[in-house]
Amino acid sequence: MTSVSQSQELQSVVALVKTLTNVQLKDILRREGLAVSGVKASLQLRIIDFLERLSQAGQFERYDSLRKFIYATANRSMPSPSHSQTFSGEQHRTSSIGQSTPMQQRPSSLGVSVSPHGLGSAREQTRDSVELRVVLSPSVASRMQTDPNLRVMVYCAADSGLTQFTKSDIAFPHQVELKANLDEVKANLRGLKNKPGTTRPADVTNYIRKRPGYPNHIVMTYALTQKRFFVLANLVQRHPVETLVAELKMRKTISKEQVIREMRSRADDSDIVATSTVMSLKCPLSTLRIQVPCRSLICTHNRCFDASSFLQLQEQAPTWSCPICSKATSFESLHVDQYVDDILHSTASDVEQVVIEPDGRWSIPKGDEATGADGFNPASDEDELIEVREPGVTPIKQEATSAQSYSLHCTPTQSREPSTASAAHQSTNKRSLAQVIDLTGSDDEDDGSPVRPAKRPALNAFNRPLPGQEPRNLHSTGLSNGATLAFASQTNSESPAQTGESGGPDIVSLMTGMSFETTSSSINISSDPHARLVSTSCLDFLLIELVPMAERLAKELSANDRILEDEEIRETTFFRLESLGYRVGQGLVERFARDRPRFSDNLDVIKFLCKDLWSILFRKQIDNLKTNHRGVYVLTDSSFRPFARMSMSVRGEAVTVAQAYLWFPCGIIRGALSNLGINTTVQAETTELPGATFQIKTVQSKS
Repeated sequence: MTSVSQSQELQSVVALVKTLTNVQLKDILRREGLAVSGVKASLQLRIIDFLERLSQAGQFERYDSLRKFIYATANRSMPSPSHSQTFSGEQHRTSSIGQSTPMQQRPSSLGVSVSPHGLGSAREQTRDSVELRVVLSPSVASRMQTDPNLRVMVYCAADSGLTQFTKSDIAFPHQVELKANLDEVKANLRGLKNKPGTTRPADVTNYIRKRPGYPNHIVMTYALTQKRFFVLANLVQRHPVETLVAELKMRKTISKEQVIREMRSRADDSDIVATSTVMSLKCPLSTLRIQVPCRSLICTHNRCFDASSFLQLQEQAPTWSCPICSKATSFESLHVDQYVDDILHSTASDVEQVVIEPDGRWSIPKGDEATGADGFNPASDEDELIEVREPGVTPIKQEATSAQSYSLHCTPTQSREPSTASAAHQSTNKRSLAQVIDLTGSDDEDDGSPVRPAKRPALNAFNRPLPGQEPRNLHSTGLSNGATLAFASQTNSESPAQTGESGGPDIVSLMTGMSFETTSSSINISSDPHARLVSTSCLDFLLIELVPMAERLAKELSANDRILEDEEIRETTFFRLESLGYRVGQGLVERFARDRPRFSDNLDVIKFLCKDLWSILFRKQIDNLKTNHRGVYVLTDSSFRPFARMSMSVRGEAVTVAQAYLWFPCGIIRGALSNLGINTTVQAETTELPGATFQIKTVQSKS
């Protein structure tokens, strides 16, 4: 062998070594007794260096033996890209060119492979195509014409280097086009973003000629991929969702006694104080009442989801994760929960939630007939604002021009017809109290004599000037005098219709009259005739505006300094929101804790926070409270009001966005507890909307 030919041969072998996978490189190293540790580049250099040493030392026999083994290793997993397949009920045939690497697929309950055939490999970093030739046998063609659940599907998987040893997720190249008999296959070949294994195989049944012996051509064209892919066609028996649900009902179930035994075991734990929890009877996927309650055996929660809704979702995007706790699951691990099934059969179809006690007893919450699953009155929990008419007051005709001009610059007033739920409260002769609190005022404003509450003006008098005064700008009134525009309303026991007095409208009072709910709060307001309560609608609006405002300020303040990273901007935004909430929490607890008896201990304070203060802010109590009696408290709100109307079309992104809306409530909790003498740190998280969990840790004061 001349030196020139030897050098050319060595360069050819070196180029081939650089195309091999880690598994192939390690096979070569093991054959020569060399180390197999390190990254791919180290393995390649080790083989190339060994080849050069053999060539320079003149060990041509050993060099030729190693060179042949390298070529044989490379050819073992490089089959021809064109395959011919005859589908039959018992056997399959692959191309005779090359030897195919066996590929294991992840099993799916929605389809079972009947007759897989050989697969082809994709080429690297080129635009190319691979062709599959599918021929149906007479028996399979006859079955496909009579059985609509017998499907032909195209599978594709990336080469991970361990394809022949591990199960592979379905994944198509990013740029790919699939055709069957020259017809383009319309199918989603990508799956969910950043979630491997959620891609469905391409169903080409409708493009296949179901005639025995007919050569069906399936062509996959791909480009600009740096991975090798394997592609194959499978004859699949599809299982309808109804069949799988029936199979779930027939298999072993989670017994009612087992569930109660586990609940009592957790309740007997001395380190945790277990309280009653509210469990929804609606499926978190479809938001409809559960028909067949099921959950995975590995899940620790008692809440279930509907089997049919879950399987239909897996048919569209096979995530195979629990919709409640996000743990990985499978069809084999799903079981019907007899405890929840007994509750569903023992309650009326309009009952949407039940209260579960730690010992397993359950009950229907009071007023469940008029309360939705999230704990809110459906009539007042809509996106639009409603008009609450007070009994005994004659409705005043509204002029369209005045109302329209007013709504262009500020928050709309109550303009919708009252709902049936609000009308049910009109049978009483008492005037409803608006839920309002003004957190922007200072203590100096309370030093003067009490001011008589302003009378409610007619809406059609918006643009009329006061007697003896020049017309003034409606939207600048009050702000020029240093007053702060707040979403507030005062309780007024008199009206022009009752007293017969007339006068010009107080524009500031009118603009601040924007409370949209009535209250049934247990707070004692008889001692303060000018008491102001919290407007939950305005609190929603405030939180909606605060988060983008804090994000904008964080970016603007950093513009003159240095460019902050995204994580730094997030931390700055969260700190600003938490600080604002801290000040609000201090003001809230100062108002609403002054009329209640003295607290006995820290747990009593936390209970006040979970019941009274949470009801004032979010119109519901905390669903679950746990403590270890060592200064750690975990508050769970299964339907956190700020998340109730949040869009969840993309769940992963929704959870990320929702995280910012938890810091303002965290600040409220910390500020409220600080004003009650408890220094704490508060953290919050959400894993499944609309639920939220708050963790409170007390901090010992430094002596």
